[in-house]
Amino acid sequence: MQSDYCVRATCSAALGRGNTVILIKEAHATYDRIEVWNGGMVTIAHDVESEIEAELEEAGVNLLCMSDVPHLFSDR
Repeated sequence: MQSDYCVRATCSAALGRGNTVILIKEAHATYDRIEVWNGGMVTIAHDVESEIEAELEEAGVNLLCMSDVPHLFSDR
């Protein structure tokens, strides 16, 4: 899923509906972003992904590392 489209939109919509949202860090990806309005500068994909994670965390998304995931289900 593309970080700056699908992931951002899905997380934002879920937050807007009052859901608790968990996003696994680095479990999504995107493409390099060409900054057309900034002289064609390129922002590499990894930086775009990090920007999206920071934006979503600020909005209320809970970011977890993949190593945290098994602990979510340890009581089942």
